[in-house]
Amino acid sequence: NGLEQAFANALNPVNVSANARDLDQAATMAAVRIAKRKAALVIAIADICKAWPLDQITSAISETAERTLDFTMAHCLSAMARLRNYDLPNPENPLEGSGIFAIGMGKLGAGELNYSSDIDLIFLYDQDVVTYVDPDRIHQDLVRMVRDITRIMEERTGDGYVFRTDLRLRPDPSSTPPILSMIAAETYYETVGQNWERAAMIKARIVGGDRVSGNEFL
Repeated sequence: NGLEQAFANALNPVNVSANARDLDQAATMAAVRIAKRKAALVIAIADICKAWPLDQITSAISETAERTLDFTMAHCLSAMARLRNYDLPNPENPLEGSGIFAIGMGKLGAGELNYSSDIDLIFLYDQDVVTYVDPDRIHQDLVRMVRDITRIMEERTGDGYVFRTDLRLRPDPSSTPPILSMIAAETYYETVGQNWERAAMIKARIVGGDRVSGNEFL
């Protein structure tokens, strides 16, 4: 119907994450904020008019988070590769084959975000795939990239903010960096992970980055 088309049109500018690769940070920040604002307006109209059931509303908010996150990740990965002269596996589509991904937890993982929800994320990388990053710099480069991703999503500008992000559901958040290797995460869950942490993975799904590496982990 018309509202579904309007929602698709709102997210269209951020639908192809590869389009983010040549944008500067200011243009990326504007693109994801404007897309979020337009999508939120359509969702609110559909909600007020009772045109969509509740599960379609929460699913649309979740899709908005996913699309804007994916676009932001593509921009930040491309920017890091340019800065460091790294050869991405697929420069045309930066996230494909990159080995870097975001797991959506809680309401985002379940596709049940509401208007005021934060997005709970765990960022991981596949150490066997991310061989294009200088091994001596991998920690600082990837940590800086994730900090840039969360800043682009959260920072308030004249266009508002996209979504508040919460990275505290990752393994041992008080003592680990904001992005971990898959092997470190697997070891944690198999050895010292609490039952509730493993149970939280039931609703988890890949919401950004390299889907192949991410689904392999899940």
